[in-house]
Amino acid sequence: MIAVFQIITLDNWTNILFNLMNHTSLPQIPAFFCILLVFLVSFFLMNLMLGVVMESYTSSEVKESQYIEEELKKEKENLVERLQELDRKDELGRVEKKKEEKVRPNVMREMIDSKLMQGVL
Repeated sequence: MIAVFQIITLDNWTNILFNLMNHTSLPQIPAFFCILLVFLVSFFLMNLMLGVVMESYTSSEVKESQYIEEELKKEKENLVERLQELDRKDELGRVEKKKEEKVRPNVMREMIDSKLMQGVL
């Protein structure tokens, strides 16, 4: 079993091949077995395993980036709400501003969006 693992990992597998070839009457059979084992298991199954590992890594990376985006959206909404509250109050503590100044929250929202895109927030 250790010899098979050594052949699969390609770690000094030629010594095992030569030992098998020296102890049999038909040296082509161990050569065929070792080469077949190398191609099937080492190249095919190892790549298959690595593909599964890479897929799970990228899916976890995608989930993490989605979580970060959701957190940024929540933070952005909180900031917009706070800015709208501050915009409603002026220096004297009055609750509402004039109707023509209600356009300002859109300006604040655009500023926050630009900061998020630049990576500042």
